[in-house]
Order: sequence, then structure tokens, then C-alpha cells
Amino acid sequence: MSARSSMPAVGIVAPRPAEESMSVIDRHSAVDGSLNTSQDLRIEGRVDGTLRCDGVLHVAPGAEIDADVDAAAIIVEGSLSGVVQCRGRLEVRSTGVMRADVETARLVVHEGGRVEGRVMMRTVERAVETEQVAARATSGTAPTAQGMPTERPPASLADTNPPGSPFLRGFPGGRSETPAGDDDLPGAAVEEDEPGP
Repeated sequence: MSARSSMPAVGIVAPRPAEESMSVIDRHSAVDGSLNTSQDLRIEGRVDGTLRCDGVLHVAPGAEIDADVDAAAIIVEGSLSGVVQCRGRLEVRSTGVMRADVETARLVVHEGGRVEGRVMMRTVERAVETEQVAARATSGTAPTAQGMPTERPPASLADTNPPGSPFLRGFPGGRSETPAGDDDLPGAAVEEDEPGP
């Protein structure tokens, strides 16, 4: 066997297994219509219409999407507008701009990232279920439930706002209550003014 046959050919890329493949719409391409994929999708160009991705949808810097989007997970570094349904984690990075009505299980917005529109957060149970689906879609294996919440939060926290409310949940009792065990923290003791003579 010669040394030449044992070395890989330069410029030849081995095909990726189907479960690891990713579709790409490059920066010179535009799609107008309906696009469906069961794998990850990276968009560097422009998409208008309807987009369904059962993997991770990556909106690259400079990309523009104006569509009804349904994806397992989304990373936004370009521009995304329309109606967005994310079954798992939606991440808007520092260069990302999202102008949309959004329904998602988890939302992360990096400093500099912009979100304009209506955001609807899913319940804890639905978030766990959809994150497991998204993890299976992106890794090809079932995720472990370790560290994942499996039951509803206590009624006192879960029912602070009506279901589907787009507002942040507050703590019961407001800010005036001091939680038990915080008396020993600096500044926790409040001295009352003594009445004057």
C-alpha cells in the first residue's frame, strides 16, 4: 500500500449521514412559496411565504425571512418577520431583529437583539414536551429528562396570570413581603423612627 492511497483526497468531502444533514439557502438565493424540511435549515438569503422546519432553523446574518414559520428551534441573527411558532427554544442573537407574533416555549434575547411584536409563552409541560421533540429532531436521539421540570409549578405561581398571558409572572404577595430566612441579610433589618420628645 502506498502512502498516496492512505491519504484522503484534497477537496473531497465525505457525505454526511442523513440524520446529520442540513439544508442551506445561500445568500444569492430567494424562495417565494412553501418550504418544508425535516432537517436543520440555514437561511442566508431571502424567504417569503410559509416555512416549516422540524430541526433547527438558523436565520444567518444578512438573511431576510417574511413568512409564517413553524420550527422545532430557531436562532435569529438576521431579520425574521411574520407569524412564528417555535416548539422549543427561540434565540435572538445580538444582530437579530424579529418583528413577529411569536409563540414559543423558551425565549433568549442577547444584548443588542431586537424583538418587536407579540410574544406568547407556552406552559411548562408543553415546553418540556416540545423541547424533547426538538432535541430528537436535531440529535436523532431521545433526550434525557434529567434537570427538566416534569410537573406544573405550584398553583400560587402558575395562576398569578391567566393561561396564555403574555406578561411576566410576579411573585405572590408583591415586593412588600420579606421571604422567611432573609432577616440576617445586610440591610434586611428596618429600624423604625422613634417618636420625638
